[in-house]
Amino acid sequence: MEKLFPDENEEDDEPSMTETTLREVEALGFKGPFFLGGKQVKVVPDADAREMTVICLPWGVSHHFADDVKGVCGRCGLDVHHRPHIPIASIIVCSNCYKGKWSGTIKRNN
Repeated sequence: MEKLFPDENEEDDEPSMTETTLREVEALGFKGPFFLGGKQVKVVPDADAREMTVICLPWGVSHHFADDVKGVCGRCGLDVHHRPHIPIASIIVCSNCYKGKWSGTIKRNN
């Protein structure tokens, strides 16, 4: 079991996205820099992607890509969709749980 969101004093709480995700977001017409929670989203090379919390929309909401993958929120069990290239050790969280900043324990995706 993992903590859903890092403590505020941890260095590892910087929002990030992979280079592949950035290319996909830009292909949709969005231009960076991007911010989450007032912090600039750091772009990391795909090869350097590691365990991270991935915030996902509920299944059936705003599908932009035909190859989206169906997953399950580690907090509430809601069906969600995400990109197929997220790191295998990712912690999947639906946007509803993220907005609520629930801070209990969750299950890993793998």
